Amino acid sequence: MIQILYGTGSTFHADMEHGVHLGAGDHENRAKALAGVTPGSQCGPVDISGIQKPGLDTLCYWGHGNATKFCDFTPAEFVADISKWKKWNPGIKTVEIITCNARHSTDDVSYTSRAKADLKRKHPDIVLKAMPMGMGSSGAHNWSILKAHTPSKTWFYVTAGGQKDTDEMWPAVHVVENEAQNHGSNLAVASAAVEKNTPLRKFGLKYGTFDKLRSVLVTVA
Repeated sequence: MIQILYGTGSTFHADMEHGVHLGAGDHENRAKALAGVTPGSQCGPVDISGIQKPGLDTLCYWGHGNATKFCDFTPAEFVADISKWKKWNPGIKTVEIITCNARHSTDDVSYTSRAKADLKRKHPDIVLKAMPMGMGSSGAHNWSILKAHTPSKTWFYVTAGGQKDTDEMWPAVHVVENEAQNHGSNLAVASAAVEKNTPLRKFGLKYGTFDKLRSVLVTVA
């Protein structure tokens, strides 16, 4: 069984050209849509824990993230939350992180690098998965962003270099979102078009439908 947990806080992505606000309910809607295409899953907010659920083997968290916080958890708080679930559900073997910037940072100390040592020390049997590193124009792993469109159940994931997120990441986002206007907001179709039309792009790009999102996660610990 898979327990999908969504972040309940809202956030503001600073974009010099376009301020993008992500409301508190957006991750809830996304997580519920993900649960709808994930057999054997249940869905709830991250502020529930310590609940015994028969057959639970996977925790899948989806919320806002950066190099220091994810779903409003510091790395230590995140591991503590996993421990609460593990206490009541010893069969948990996998924890998944779905977010922006969990593996990216301008100082090479990402959220997952902060959390994985503590997690492995406390729960060596748990496998931690997250979005892939990807590449920017110079191979730098400074920024990433995961954008999703719940009505079409599609998403795209940009990775980029640059000292600021406005150097390469946000321009890439605008390219895909502008293309999506030609495809009924379907982010997967738009991303495929961008991938085909810009082979020399300065950013990494992955995309797909919600039912394929978890399959792109990679093991980090």
